[in-house]
Amino acid sequence: MRFAIAYIIVVYGLDLMLAIFDIVQGIISTIMTSAGFGESSNTVLPQELITTIESCGFFESIPLWAVTLIRRTTCNSFIFCNDNECLW
Repeated sequence: MRFAIAYIIVVYGLDLMLAIFDIVQGIISTIMTSAGFGESSNTVLPQELITTIESCGFFESIPLWAVTLIRRTTCNSFIFCNDNECLW
């Protein structure tokens, strides 16, 4: 008898939980769509930036390498940021 009651509680509890999750997911989806986060858009660099980077020679690119290495060192360290996708 106890097993049957526990089984009924678990089954209906899971159904209730899934129904609550469906309602919350619908609410969050509606909020995100109305806020403009429903669709993803491509990020595009300006053409001037692309041509400037591509026209950079070997010796002109050394400061760019240095800045990238310094940024990666400070961004991925535990003290400063600890973020693998640091976008600054």
